[in-house]
Amino acid sequence: MKKLENYLIDFAPKMFVAIKDSQQALAKWIIPDSGITDDEILSQLLELLDSQMLVKEMNEFEKIKNYEEKLWDDSPNVEYTLFRESDKIMEIKFKNGTIYQYLDFTRECWSRLIIAKSIGSFLHREVKGHFRYYRIA
Repeated sequence: MKKLENYLIDFAPKMFVAIKDSQQALAKWIIPDSGITDDEILSQLLELLDSQMLVKEMNEFEKIKNYEEKLWDDSPNVEYTLFRESDKIMEIKFKNGTIYQYLDFTRECWSRLIIAKSIGSFLHREVKGHFRYYRIA
C-alpha cells in the first residue's frame, strides 16, 4: 500500500497541473471560439472552469502530502505517528486500528516524540492531557 501512496503523491501534482492547464485553455481558447450557443453546455463548461471541488481536493492533497511520519515497529501498541506542521496535527495509529489526532501540536514536541525511547511513556508524560484530541477511527 505504501508504494501506491508514494506513487499517488508523486503523480497527483502533475495531474492537478494538467487539469489546471486544461481549464485555462478551455477558458481562453475553446469557449470563446467554439460558437457554442447552448446555454446548458456553456454552463457545464463554466462549471469545469470554476470547480470548487477540484480546488478543495487540490488543497486537501497539499495538506496530506506535507507530513512527516514515524513508524514504531518496536512498539507493542503504536503502529505509526505522523505530523502535519501546516495544520499542527499529530496523528497516531494504534495497532488495534484506532486513530487519534492531537490538535495544536508543536514542532518542538514532535522533535522530542520521534527520538523517544518509548512512545508509550512519551505519550503518557508529554501528550495526553496537554493537547486537545479526537478519535477519527
